[in-house]
Amino acid sequence: MKRDDLKDLVRRFLKGERTEEISRRIRDALREISPSELSGIEEELGGEFGEEELLRLCDLHLSAMQGDEGINVPRGHPLSILLEEHEFLKGAMEEGRKVLEETADLSRLRELVGYLKEYDNHKLREENALFPFLDKHQMSRPVQVMWSEHDIQRQKIREVERVIEEGALEEVRVRFLELVDLIGKHFAKEEGVLFPSAMRLLSFEEWIQVKVSMDEVGYCSFSPPEAAARIKEAGKPDLGGAEIRLPTGSFSLRELEAMLNTLPLDITFVDAEDRVRYFNEPRERLFPRTKAIIGRTVQQCHPQKSLPLVNRILEEFKSGQRDVAEFWIDVKGRKVHIRYFAVRDSDGRYLGCVEATQDVTDLKKLEGEKRLLDEP
Repeated sequence: MKRDDLKDLVRRFLKGERTEEISRRIRDALREISPSELSGIEEELGGEFGEEELLRLCDLHLSAMQGDEGINVPRGHPLSILLEEHEFLKGAMEEGRKVLEETADLSRLRELVGYLKEYDNHKLREENALFPFLDKHQMSRPVQVMWSEHDIQRQKIREVERVIEEGALEEVRVRFLELVDLIGKHFAKEEGVLFPSAMRLLSFEEWIQVKVSMDEVGYCSFSPPEAAARIKEAGKPDLGGAEIRLPTGSFSLRELEAMLNTLPLDITFVDAEDRVRYFNEPRERLFPRTKAIIGRTVQQCHPQKSLPLVNRILEEFKSGQRDVAEFWIDVKGRKVHIRYFAVRDSDGRYLGCVEATQDVTDLKKLEGEKRLLDEP
């Protein structure tokens, strides 16, 4: 089938013309085209349809892939780790279903939901290690769909936690089974479409980089033992001899790197083309960052729901309407202050922006005065 013919069929399907004949023809065509070709069609139709409509196309793609043999990866491969975590979580969700049917033991259910909460680490590894490489292979639309589903899951898991604490058994049952269905369908899409596509697209060298980035994020308590076999990056360049001279002083690159990593801030620099160029590596990061994001547009580093705000801030920075944007949120019981600063040269030309994120929980508690070297 010609590409334009498939695109026309997909458009008709997304507009509601979901006859068995159209669905069959699309499924047949999807079996023949590459993931990047499908992603290109999705990108072209992205301006006509929202995420919900494109999710339906993802479901159709899954249907087309059903019956395939799946993927075969060696133990320790990044996808093997993700797949084994899927199996553990499927078991936890099935046990939770039985608990609700047989014993209504909310204490045990709370423990099982704890695993689903920890599953956020699994999602972060996908978002920060796997998704950047799929973006490079023109799979941005499927990545955004998966990321959107991750955010929906995060919200639903919080809702399940809340109703368990409230102890309303029927509400717990409804919310938990809804969550299980949601995650189950998501896993099916990853295992039937996203992961096989990744296997076809990524090179051996790219999988090495994916594993390095996954190691940077860390793993779950239920990750398979082989996840602990960390891959060391190629040796870093010797920065000792290089020197940077500025109007108010100078330092070596090694000193600059150490200084930026010592600051009690997470710093990320985005250039004038909206591409991530640098982030520091403080001892304790507030949000995960991996080297896989270097070179990506900042839009590709945010979920779909955040893009309107991100683009608005960048547009106002570039136009000169704004120089600073800030907000604060609660993260794991801590108050986190996030600021964006427009970076301009001495002539006022926009060079990019800096994101500075800081845990200000303890700063908010300061009262009176404390002199240097006073006992704490």
